[in-house]
Amino acid sequence: MTKYFIEDNIDFYKILQQSLTETTEYSVQEQLCLISTVPLTEHYVRMDCGHAFNYIPLYNEIIKQKFRLKYNTTYVLQCPYCRAKHSNLLPYYPELNVNLVYGVNTDDIFYKMVIDKRTSKLVYENTLHYFLNGQCCYNYTHLDSDLEMHITPCENTCVIVHAETSKMYCVLHIQEAKKLYRIQEKAKEKDAKQKKKAEEKQKIKEEKLKLKEDTKKINMQHNRCGYMLTTGPNKGTQCKNKQLENSLCKTHLSKGSNTENKI
Repeated sequence: MTKYFIEDNIDFYKILQQSLTETTEYSVQEQLCLISTVPLTEHYVRMDCGHAFNYIPLYNEIIKQKFRLKYNTTYVLQCPYCRAKHSNLLPYYPELNVNLVYGVNTDDIFYKMVIDKRTSKLVYENTLHYFLNGQCCYNYTHLDSDLEMHITPCENTCVIVHAETSKMYCVLHIQEAKKLYRIQEKAKEKDAKQKKKAEEKQKIKEEKLKLKEDTKKINMQHNRCGYMLTTGPNKGTQCKNKQLENSLCKTHLSKGSNTENKI
């Protein structure tokens, strides 16, 4: 047996053995799927953060994230090991017999999936609609080299009826149409609230103005001469002069007006 010496209480041989053991353990970990802990297979996926997973466990985890937990947006994948987010999609291997899913392993919106509320299962969105023969109402817009706007109608004839507007759209544009409808409805709702708020504000303003005018009239009536005119074009109305003394104005006070005509 080879002898070795320990200097300054440092066992270099022991540290070397530990280092070799840790390296071996790390190497073994690198060769295992970090979800299923089984060896990596041919189509394993190594994410940008460096963590590797077999395709099927990773695919199932991403499906769970997006549809069950609703963690991520369309073009974001989250590493199940370190939770780092990556802006890319999984590759697609037909031989693995997995579904093409929009936002998971394809960017083709035709393969968009949703949870069927009736069965709580994932289904392709286009299977929830009844398709008809018709003309898609969507119009493409683009600018030419002279910066002139051109409109080109969508040529798809396999369409779905938009429930709220009764217009027809193909599977590529139905979601955009629904989104636009929601935006327009929110805008209308916002405008209605602002209009109602403005009307209430105007009503309050008018009520305050009326109250101010009524108060002014009351004050004027209290400060006006209390003599009822008996002659002239204003006969039978209250004198409009300001009170001076004994509820009478200077004119009627000086004339010694009959108190029977006071109000």
